[in-house]
Amino acid sequence: MGRDITTFITCASKQYGLGHLMRLKILQKKLNKKINSWIIIGKKSVIKRNLKNQKVFYLKKIDKKKIYSILKKNHSSKIIIDASHTHTLKNNKLLRLQNFLKIKKIKIISFDLPHQKKIVADISIMPFSFKRKILKDKKSKLYKGYNYILTEDLQIFKRKKENIKKKILIVIGGTDPLNLSFKIYNFLKNLPYNFKVIVGENKIKKKYFKNNTNLVKFSKNLQTDIYKSDLVICGEGNTKYQSILSLKPTILIHQYDIKSEMIKDFLNKKVVYSLGLYSRINKKKLINVTHELINDNSKLKKKLLINIKKYFNYNLMSKRQKVLIKHINKI
Repeated sequence: MGRDITTFITCASKQYGLGHLMRLKILQKKLNKKINSWIIIGKKSVIKRNLKNQKVFYLKKIDKKKIYSILKKNHSSKIIIDASHTHTLKNNKLLRLQNFLKIKKIKIISFDLPHQKKIVADISIMPFSFKRKILKDKKSKLYKGYNYILTEDLQIFKRKKENIKKKILIVIGGTDPLNLSFKIYNFLKNLPYNFKVIVGENKIKKKYFKNNTNLVKFSKNLQTDIYKSDLVICGEGNTKYQSILSLKPTILIHQYDIKSEMIKDFLNKKVVYSLGLYSRINKKKLINVTHELINDNSKLKKKLLINIKKYFNYNLMSKRQKVLIKHINKI
């Protein structure tokens, strides 16, 4: 099989969300990969708008023989996989797939989680901070830490008018399976700000939104939406990294994860204001924190920005990621 063709493999649906897919799209752009294909485990209707003009194969579940058949047909000897998820790690489905493909001499680049049973990919990427010891093959190269967070390139946005009304971006994941964006908006809609609310797969009538609100199902460019906002309210996924790297005050509202080693480490750095699980949110506290963080003179806002600059160095990240990109292209 040819070495120039790369296949991207990921999970994407309302259940899995779009975070894995969007991270691979960013990596695809950085690799400048024009000859490639995609294998998607998930729902076609959720995915096709995100992979226009690309060769895509859809599977309902991880099937190692079908995946290998697709790779062989497309003359692909390298995969980049972002599919580490509760459902794919159960019964070691992902590990069995990777072991099978290694026997078939497929080169594997994989985004992994620290608690996986074993790392067998040629290149494993874990863009988190953690202390857990990783069990891996001797030949597996591990890229670990926040320097390997993949986001869109940073951009500069300047307001045209200083007295323009402040804007709040509410985005709880690409599909928002719990419909949290709309619920959070209902808590805040009477505040004197403009809102952009991304509701994902949820069907919500515009009549429920005020005139100061831009309601969209999906963002055409999330990085631009973040830059044009004064405050970001998001979930515990990849969006939080895009927000803090853009130096935006960020309120974190958790859909599921408040206990993992990775999220605890992130919260301990105090670069966002976490309100914990949505089911336990106090409306009054949410409103108070929103007022405080959107205020340019807020001590809390200044403290968060100081901590972001302390723990997240975008220039260093760019240098480390260039090394990673070079390794991926060379393998």
